Amino acid sequence: MRAAVVAAALVAGLGTVLAAPSPASAATPDGYLLPITRAGDVVVDSSHQRIFIADPMGSKVVAVGYDGTVLGTASNLPGVKGLTLSPDESTLYAAAVRADAVVAINTESVTETARYSTGADTEPMYLAAAGGKIWFGYGPDGGRGGLGSLDPAAGESSVTLGQDAGWYNAPMLTATDDVLALADPYTTSGTVKIINVAGDSPETVASKDLGSFIVQDLTFSPDGSRLLTAAEGTKVDSWQTSDLSASTSYATNAGRTNAVAMAPDGRLAVGTTWADESPRVHAFLPDTTTPVRQFRLADTDSTTSSQDDITDGGLLWEPNGTRLFAISSSYPDNYRLVVLTEPTMSEPKLTVSVPATAARAKTITVSGSLTASLPLAAGTAVTVTRTDAESPNGKSLGVKTIDATGRFSFTDTPAAGGKLTYRLSYAGDTTHLSAAAVGVVTVPSDASGLTLNGNGKVYAYGTKVTFTAKIGKAYTNRTVEIWADPYGADQKNRLIKKAVVSSKGTITATLKPTRNTTVTAVYRGDTRTAAKSVKSTVYTKVRISTAVSKHYKTKKIGSTKYFVFHKKKNPVFTTTMTAATGRSQRFSLEYYHKGKWRSNGSQYFKLSGKGKSTITVVGTHETNLKMRVRSAYVKGTSGDSLNATTIGAWRYFIFTS
Repeated sequence: MRAAVVAAALVAGLGTVLAAPSPASAATPDGYLLPITRAGDVVVDSSHQRIFIADPMGSKVVAVGYDGTVLGTASNLPGVKGLTLSPDESTLYAAAVRADAVVAINTESVTETARYSTGADTEPMYLAAAGGKIWFGYGPDGGRGGLGSLDPAAGESSVTLGQDAGWYNAPMLTATDDVLALADPYTTSGTVKIINVAGDSPETVASKDLGSFIVQDLTFSPDGSRLLTAAEGTKVDSWQTSDLSASTSYATNAGRTNAVAMAPDGRLAVGTTWADESPRVHAFLPDTTTPVRQFRLADTDSTTSSQDDITDGGLLWEPNGTRLFAISSSYPDNYRLVVLTEPTMSEPKLTVSVPATAARAKTITVSGSLTASLPLAAGTAVTVTRTDAESPNGKSLGVKTIDATGRFSFTDTPAAGGKLTYRLSYAGDTTHLSAAAVGVVTVPSDASGLTLNGNGKVYAYGTKVTFTAKIGKAYTNRTVEIWADPYGADQKNRLIKKAVVSSKGTITATLKPTRNTTVTAVYRGDTRTAAKSVKSTVYTKVRISTAVSKHYKTKKIGSTKYFVFHKKKNPVFTTTMTAATGRSQRFSLEYYHKGKWRSNGSQYFKLSGKGKSTITVVGTHETNLKMRVRSAYVKGTSGDSLNATTIGAWRYFIFTS
């Protein structure tokens, strides 16, 4: 069986969570896929621990173990439907409808041992063993149905028809000792008969028209005093076998009943179908009329979102055992053996309610309930464990007990922040399954107050810069890391210092940035203090200089140094700048006219791999005209954004004749 775990989920304002019970109480078992295309009758052979299933479409009977393993197949059984076992379970009898025969099959080898003809066009359909004979309900549509019998020891010569005639079609059969029950599974009259077959000829004990519904399945109570019928309503009715007077009813309040089975100790199972998402199997304890447990089946049909159905008559108890076997079906022709373990154990529902969030080191109220179809006594124990950052393996909070209404409540004051998980469990007892629930509370940790200086500052190339991180509140962890991540994909983020902060909560690290750099202080947090990181980005200028050549002298004009060139010489300016792949420098030229410096244009020039760029100013040079040039790195337009914009110094020059 496959447990259907109900995942933890928070609702607005509350962290109410339901958890699935133990695997034995799985709500949606898939079952074992059966190699059949239709499901006819089904019987349990306890001697050989196997289940026989008739497949009318496949004209075969399949034997499977309690674990779904196929143990054998008997073929050549056209339209096979009804099955019954001999009292010693050595022989399985199968009604081969289209062969007009009852076939004997060895239950151990699953091979045919005999075939008894019931006569042309008799179409035997339902079987039961009683009074030392095999009884069969036979007959095609149209009022030609009846009751027949055969004595396997006497062979075909013992086949006797017409022992109860007038049925519209073959009557459905069930037996206990020397008593048969017959029912009409085709008309809404719902005719039922009780027949004693102990004597030389069958004797009708009682007959009744149930009306309203078509009988889908029927079985006797273990002592034979009552007949139970599943007849499409939402309940199973029982009738006194002495006169078919109404007895106990068992309500399911779901779909239409189409299967009924009673264990030797009086436990009852009822199957329903066409019930939307209502349970498909309903289990009752002896002498009770309310289900102690109900099961939904798996949805094995990928084309729908509805669970599988129980086939007509598809429920059987393990003889003298605790398991219930069910045959389920889904579209198009998928049939499964579903094994329900301990189906009459009450399935408790454990809930827990906690706040979605709570303040650290403050009182939290945890409440919930433990309820079951079999009421639990006040004082029933629920075990509680809390898991958090300080107790990752769980800390026992002891045992809490329910009151007379099944409720419980307690308070807790956890010190840790983060995710708190309350795990509650009920161990179960001889009549109840175990149950569990989980409640999750998010507790914000205390803020660390981490800070870092220097953000946005601009430094000259190669300047030694000291960064100071400071932390405020912390519990056990007072270690801070400082990381440096220079701009550009060619350099990686790197740890430059990791240490416990001083008594003042500070840590310092020194760096000589050559590029714009993001410095990050990282605090990893502890069980009570939240992790945090803060960033400071500092900007670094490039190193830049411009050398002048081809001049013949220098002189001062005012306080400014000028390079002096012959007018027939072209000045050469060599710029050296911090190198980077694809980097250019912006070269600007200005002249002095009427008291102002005026632009003569600017242009970007590629730098060499070593960061050099040589520019010659050519043309007709005007004497005594003051001129100047400078180089600059412009972030974003000089080919990259690795550094802060840096403007070089002016170089002044003049031409003479």
